[in-house]
Amino acid sequence: MNEILTTIVGNVASAPMRRRTADGTELASFRLASNVRRFDRDAGEWVTITTSYVTVTAWRKLGLNVAASFVKGDPVVVYGRLSTREYVAKDGGTRVDVEIDANAIGPDLSRCTVAVARTRPAQGEGLGETAGAPDEAADGAYTGEDGVAVRAETGRDDLDSSAGEGEAASDDPWGTPAVEPALAG
Repeated sequence: MNEILTTIVGNVASAPMRRRTADGTELASFRLASNVRRFDRDAGEWVTITTSYVTVTAWRKLGLNVAASFVKGDPVVVYGRLSTREYVAKDGGTRVDVEIDANAIGPDLSRCTVAVARTRPAQGEGLGETAGAPDEAADGAYTGEDGVAVRAETGRDDLDSSAGEGEAASDDPWGTPAVEPALAG
């Protein structure tokens, strides 16, 4: 059977839900919304023509990292195997769900920034089965399966603010010092 591999750019439309199968395999799934947008010259603005929704499933380490990294609204790029599933809804109508079994998922860097800092294991310590599990740090970053600390900023106050009710949102929700990225050249 031939597989359809595709890449979809969109936003996380539902909070990633982490689960475990009966045999103990970790996975995370979420809905992805991908918009078709066009520039309306008469109105002078971009308008959404249609939105497609896809169910994304990430297995094992990828699933752990997705659940630890992304929240509803984050801009992402998803690459994986595309499939459809037909089912009968509660109202008796037939529906089709489009699904992607993800090979890779990452932030869409055209719509957000990400700070990545590689961490090294202490001397004599390796990245064993438990050492690579995502751990959330006090500053909101997480350390992924490969020991890389990741933190994303979307540039949208409604998504980035870590301030609670009654607190003022700062420009830097993680309280980290500003660092200019090194440019290759």
